[in-house]
Amino acid sequence: MEYPLFSIIIPVYNGLTHDLPVCLESIWNQGLADECCEVICVDDVSPDESYDWLVGQQTLHHNLKVIRHKENLRQGGARNTGVEYASGRYILFIDQDDYYHPGSLKELFGFIVGHETAPDVIITDSAFQFRSNPHNNLQLNFGQQPVMSNIDAVRNLGWCIAPWRLCIRREFYVNAGIQFVDKVMIEDIDWGVTVMYHAQSVQYIPLLLIHYNKGEESTTDNIYRDVNILWGNTWAARRVYELYMTLYSTSPIKQWVMDLADRYFNYSCRYCLGLRGHLSEKAKLLKVIPSGLQSKFPLVKLAMRTPWLYAFVSCFTPPVFSVVRKIRRTRKAVKIAGKQ
Repeated sequence: MEYPLFSIIIPVYNGLTHDLPVCLESIWNQGLADECCEVICVDDVSPDESYDWLVGQQTLHHNLKVIRHKENLRQGGARNTGVEYASGRYILFIDQDDYYHPGSLKELFGFIVGHETAPDVIITDSAFQFRSNPHNNLQLNFGQQPVMSNIDAVRNLGWCIAPWRLCIRREFYVNAGIQFVDKVMIEDIDWGVTVMYHAQSVQYIPLLLIHYNKGEESTTDNIYRDVNILWGNTWAARRVYELYMTLYSTSPIKQWVMDLADRYFNYSCRYCLGLRGHLSEKAKLLKVIPSGLQSKFPLVKLAMRTPWLYAFVSCFTPPVFSVVRKIRRTRKAVKIAGKQ
């Protein structure tokens, strides 16, 4: 057995105000010996005291590595740096405001050591929750699956590609030259599509690994409030579309990649209706949608045909969008609570 088995990589930015201590405590309480996993925290030039606090934690946890960037590279760049310092057989990513389910890493450890040949990518499960309403409901809940090819995994499971849900064999990952795009918002969609392209073997296990905290301060939740986040989403969709045109050009699941790009372009068009911004800025954003996209969504089709008209109309829709969104969010919270 190679030790450490896990390299857990955490991008850190203002971690002390975003539950980093809770995240780390969920690792220390897993019941794994220090030699079984290393924890790599990459401080991305935090303006708070996160770095100094982490350095102090190293005296208590000798399997904790702390790296500090000289410039802000955002989450993608921090994860790339973490991989450079990783020595574990498998790589795990977790965000500073999420936490591991009790005993989940120990169960994953047992799963891997119990199989002579573990797959390139193990897809685990998560609990998608609001901080005020934690629960243990599996978000995917597919049931135990056999080892599959990457093609069959996408066909059977869809795009289960969130970084914090994947346990990735490091040797495979490094040899494939996979990296996140740094200095961008929403860097994980095209990354996940790239991982699935290169993976030769994939397996889903119904293990609740991560509690993913949904909050008003999250990047994806502020997409309609910040034009930079909306730009990030639109360019992420564009990068997926470019993978459709290149890596996946002859793949049997080529259309699945197109559909994923289309879905995120639809998010951009929808959230554009809630964004308070300048007409020209919105029109420029909508023109990022490639002319070759075969969209299934009315909003995307409309934006592609008449970006200026769509941008003009969207200047008047934010109040209505805000009301509709609050209603949908309330319903979602009630639905989650009802499953408990």
